[in-house]
Parts: sequence; C-alpha cells; structure tokens
Amino acid sequence: MNGFDSPLGSMNENDWRLFVGSLYERLNIRENESIFELGCGAGSFLYPFYEKGFDVAGIDFSEKLIEKANEVFKKGCFEVGEANSLNPNKQYDVIFSNHVIHYFESQEYTSQTFNLLFKKARRSIYISGIPDINFKKEQEKYRKDSLSEKEYQNKYKGLDILYFDKKWFIDQAKSKNFTVEFYNHEMPGFAQSKFRFDCHFKKINNKIL
Repeated sequence: MNGFDSPLGSMNENDWRLFVGSLYERLNIRENESIFELGCGAGSFLYPFYEKGFDVAGIDFSEKLIEKANEVFKKGCFEVGEANSLNPNKQYDVIFSNHVIHYFESQEYTSQTFNLLFKKARRSIYISGIPDINFKKEQEKYRKDSLSEKEYQNKYKGLDILYFDKKWFIDQAKSKNFTVEFYNHEMPGFAQSKFRFDCHFKKINNKIL
C-alpha cells in the first residue's frame, strides 16, 4: 500500500522503515509531537510513527485509501480532500509530504497549498522526493527506458509531472518566518532518487530548532 511497487521502485518493509526512521532522526521529532501528512494514502508513511505512539493525521484525495487508513489506525484523523482545501487552523508540529507535490496540477496550485501548510505547521515541514528541474531530461529518459511503451502509457498518460528548482522553495518561504534546507533524496529501492531532492522548512521562532 506504499505505492512504490512498480518497475521504477520496489521496497520491502525493512527498506521502508529505514527510510521513515532516517527522517524521524533528521527532524529530531520529540515525544508528544503531532504529525500530519499531505497525500497520506493508506498511511504507510505514518504507520511507524503511529506505532511509537505519536498523534498522526493525514489528507488524501483517494476515498479508497483513506477508508483503508481509517480501518488500520484506531486513533488518528484521516480525511478525503484536495491539498488546497487543508484547514490551516488545525495545527500540527511536523508536516510531511512524500512523493506528492509533483502530481499537483500546477505550481500555482502548489503555492496555494504551501500557504496553508505554513499556517498549519507549528515547527517543521518536510517535502520529500521533489523532481529536480535540472535533471528533467534524465528523469524522463530513465522512466521511458525502464518501462515498456504500454507500461509507460498506462502509468503516465495524461499525467503531467511538475519539476522544481530549489529557488522556488526559497521564494515560498520568504516572509513566512521559515528557513529552508535541502537534502539529497535517499529512498532505498527507488532508482530515481538521484534525480530528486528533499526540502525542509523550519519555523524560525520555534525554540527547539
């Protein structure tokens, strides 16, 4: 249910837990902090945090996946909705979004969503798996070479992927009281990691940063 079992990426449970654990350490998540995921799907990313007793929640446009999340998580708030329909008044300490924003309809839509995320996050926002515009040709060639023509059409027909420059994220944080740090995207079993990066927004006036 993590969405990465395909010719372009395959992860076992141990790989997945290592990936989530690495971000847990990087963000120095504290006891009793709350965690929200944008594009949570069935909750695979949040589950290791849930096991540790964290307050978790998420939003996704897929009714089927949210239904599955609500089956699995006995505690937690999972809702169906568009990214730009987030309620910014319900705040969480840490917000994640993993391999999601490049499927948004436009950068304008993405910017609208980020304006809500900056209000919703008490401490930190971590965006993972962002396609780097500087490697756009390499990414598209890799996908086409890794899939048959039929597989490629089935997976990407009518699906425009957004590519981002790091400066775009720096501009988003301006006047929002957040700093920005970038990391190489390191996801075991996902070969396109070398073409992607992660972005970490940290709230400036938060004492634990």
